[in-house]
Amino acid sequence: MGKTHSGTCCACGKNGNLTFEHIPPKKTNNTKQIKKIINPIAFFDNKKEFNKKIKEVKFKLGNQKGMGDYTLCSHCS
Repeated sequence: MGKTHSGTCCACGKNGNLTFEHIPPKKTNNTKQIKKIINPIAFFDNKKEFNKKIKEVKFKLGNQKGMGDYTLCSHCS
């Protein structure tokens, strides 16, 4: 089993272990591994044309479950 994520539930406001929630939901085909831009601020501040910028971007592989975050406690999920 993976490591647990603790924090404040976005729904009830209680502290505890949080569950992973897909944002947007899995049913919208959000199930593939994501890539994260290493320095997103520099990417958007850059004045170059998008097609040139995207070739220079450095990515790191993100979550294999799809995009989302640990936001709800097990009671609210």
